[in-house]
Amino acid sequence: MSWYLNYLWSKGFFYLKATKWIGQAGISNKKLLSIKLPLPFRNGKLDLETQKKIVEYIEANFSRIDRILEKKKKELEKLDELWESVLEQAFKLKEGEEWREVRLREVCRINPKKSEVKQLLEQNIEVSFIPMDYVDDTEGKIVRQKIRSIQSVYKGYTYFKEGDVLFAKITPCMENGKSAIACNLKNRIGFGSTEFHVLRPKESILSEFIFYFIRRKRFRNLAKLHFTGTVGHKRVPKEFLINSKIPLPFHNNHPDLEKQKEIANYLDSVYEKIKTLREKIQRQISLLEEMKESILDEVFTIR
Repeated sequence: MSWYLNYLWSKGFFYLKATKWIGQAGISNKKLLSIKLPLPFRNGKLDLETQKKIVEYIEANFSRIDRILEKKKKELEKLDELWESVLEQAFKLKEGEEWREVRLREVCRINPKKSEVKQLLEQNIEVSFIPMDYVDDTEGKIVRQKIRSIQSVYKGYTYFKEGDVLFAKITPCMENGKSAIACNLKNRIGFGSTEFHVLRPKESILSEFIFYFIRRKRFRNLAKLHFTGTVGHKRVPKEFLINSKIPLPFHNNHPDLEKQKEIANYLDSVYEKIKTLREKIQRQISLLEEMKESILDEVFTIR
């Protein structure tokens, strides 16, 4: 009997039951003991042979599903690798084209001072407020925002404006890819977490071009090597961004804005295609997980 209970536990039978108790802070012994366990009987006694057949049936089906799940998860990994490869290729110096490596400080203002909007304090205009968790690390987008008066956020928060690129400086947000272009801001002004670095592209530099450059895993891995601070509070210093080099297309000795747009549009297109494939695979994974649950329901539902 004990092996049978252990088997049910390992296959998530009790977990699936417990997760249906929405709002429970925890599962008490009393609640756990209240779970009704369907058991096969024959002639008034526990039927060991039927238990074994049930286990064999579950094992056979779960094994097939797990093989498919493993394949689907590898497909997701391949898509991630493909996307990183596309990003790397986009920023490689091109033979026959005018590309130069420049430092980020040459093409961006790093952490511009909030004093440039100090004159707006008297008007107390409304602005956008973006905490760290309002930035989606998968999409690289601001997914929501609050509206606050500028007086309420001017002190103690990071300032940015429409078109600036936000880059999380603290672990693990930085490694997870917390970065975004500030857009659709109230009155084109925003304030947010003090754990953001802000990159403001200079003239003839495209925000999307900078954004995709810092989104690369290679860039984040390099930033990690420059962490300062103690465990749990490590941060990317401003100096790392200032001194980082970025490949940039030029034309007639000036940054080539049209080429930057061409690259950014291409990356947008590829990302959307990969995103569609990821969502399809993730739906398939969800369906496979649901199949496991349905198999357990099928086997352990008393008829």
